[in-house]
Amino acid sequence: MKRWQVQFDGASVGAVYAETHEAARKEALAAYARVHPEREGSAEGRVKVDRAGADVASELGEARQLANEVYEGLRLLPGMELPAEKQRSIILLLEAVAARTDLETMLGQGKKGASGDNALQEAAASVLNQLEADEVKTAKVERGTLSRSLVRVEEKKDGWADAQSPAALDETAGNWMSKLERLRIVSFVENPGSALAPESSVVRVELGGKGSRKLGFLELYKVAGEGGKPKFLVKTEYTRWYAEVISSVAEQVEQDLGSVVKLQ
Repeated sequence: MKRWQVQFDGASVGAVYAETHEAARKEALAAYARVHPEREGSAEGRVKVDRAGADVASELGEARQLANEVYEGLRLLPGMELPAEKQRSIILLLEAVAARTDLETMLGQGKKGASGDNALQEAAASVLNQLEADEVKTAKVERGTLSRSLVRVEEKKDGWADAQSPAALDETAGNWMSKLERLRIVSFVENPGSALAPESSVVRVELGGKGSRKLGFLELYKVAGEGGKPKFLVKTEYTRWYAEVISSVAEQVEQDLGSVVKLQ
């Protein structure tokens, strides 16, 4: 089994798993059609699969890593990291392990607990055992020393208001929160390269649910990327690593932040 890195519309979206480049390309095209059904028939030219595939040392280890990425991506923000496509890859990898395990067992070579049902369940546990996230009801937006508390307007889809005027719909705040929710992960970053200084911070958002229940936080940072271009990283209390997000959306979050938390 080989891992083939894939790009959709010029942006990295992870990898597909197949034995040959042709098989990987077919899988990538099918994945694009599933992710973008509104662009039916336009996948050609929008999908790129690296010519060199990397051998997967352990399908079980690869599945476990993908499961962790899906779990962390979904806890970070709903819809991140194309979770449905990653789960397809997890199933494919686990099926390969299961098929080999069955063969080894028939030959009398299987090792109890090494790659049998327990290991398979462990690899998929973080996906199968996800708890449904509480609906976000409050958001405290912090920009440097300034902050503003927002509350959801129940009568309006994606509606938000200032906590001091909970019945007065604030469309600007609602639009900004929608952009925050559209952040998408490009990759996880174990080491951002240097300590993130306070001036690298763009915004911190503390999220709450019903009854003042704290759901967690999200921090967005802006740092120097390749070629001097800025890149954006996010961190939450649920993620071990930082995660790089798509710059175009993060830039909108940064640009419009001043209309939500105004400098005084």
